[in-house]
Amino acid sequence: MTDVSGRGVGLDVVRDQVERLRGYIDVASTPGQGARFSLHLPLSVATTLCLLVESSTQIFAVPTSGLLRVTRVPTDAIGHAEGREVVHIGERVFALHDLSDLLALPAASRRAPRDGALYALLLGVAEQRVAIAVDAVREVQELIVKPLPQPIAHVQHIAGASTLGAGEIALVLNVAELARATNQRTERQRAWRSVTPQEETPLAAPAAGPAILVADDSFTTRSLERNILETAGYQVCVAADGLEAWTLLQSQPVDLVVSDVLMPHMTGFDLTCRIRGDKRFANLPVILVTAQEAPEDRERGLAAGADAYLVKSAFDQDALLSTVARLI
Repeated sequence: MTDVSGRGVGLDVVRDQVERLRGYIDVASTPGQGARFSLHLPLSVATTLCLLVESSTQIFAVPTSGLLRVTRVPTDAIGHAEGREVVHIGERVFALHDLSDLLALPAASRRAPRDGALYALLLGVAEQRVAIAVDAVREVQELIVKPLPQPIAHVQHIAGASTLGAGEIALVLNVAELARATNQRTERQRAWRSVTPQEETPLAAPAAGPAILVADDSFTTRSLERNILETAGYQVCVAADGLEAWTLLQSQPVDLVVSDVLMPHMTGFDLTCRIRGDKRFANLPVILVTAQEAPEDRERGLAAGADAYLVKSAFDQDALLSTVARLI
């Protein structure tokens, strides 16, 4: 031990964690030059960005690599064609498949859509596009996906499992397998596009409402918030950082701003201060949606002029929509 060295406790913790993940550490030391610590981990513990959803009171993880869009759909906006539910997503209409049905979950555990709406996930694999209905959407997380053990190593539509921070187990969906299964299911029951107009329930496209600017440097978060707001009937434009958002405000009128805090070029705090310092935007509502949940960060955001401060760790789509409705 010296004045600048410790007892190696930190490195021992690293070794324990690596070995727990079935990996190992390789140490190479050259006198007078330094040491190299190489951590070797199996590919099966690589992290995957996933969207957590709920269906029949169970939690599932959807890899964002196969997720194209998340849409909140009022139940009265769901149409029917030849006995199948269909729904508008963007400019197209898709057959809507319930995740509970696809996974054969108990009907008794299914809950009624909250506030008369459910969530539709638009999944895409190659040229295939399918819409999957779930009960609720929770949040986006980086997950360590592990394969299922024997004797349940091969479960239909499931790619693996992950343990969440609260100790909950989330099954990771196999997006490619789900896409194939739903398309085969639709073909067997005849494509809904072939039904006659008399058998169809018309679908009304959502009307455009107030304009909202979403600023977030995370593509996934930005897209998620945009889809939630567009499904609720708002017009949405997006910016990848605070400076881009400020530039858009100069040429594009909006009724509300939803911004992250930690962004390159201009933070959400600085963006809010600029908005409040400009007479043109003195009454423009600003909502900060951020991972910074310390009390001093909240106080700083509100002091800068934000009308609401929402924390991503407790992010709830209904809370966002109710806050937006209250401020516009």
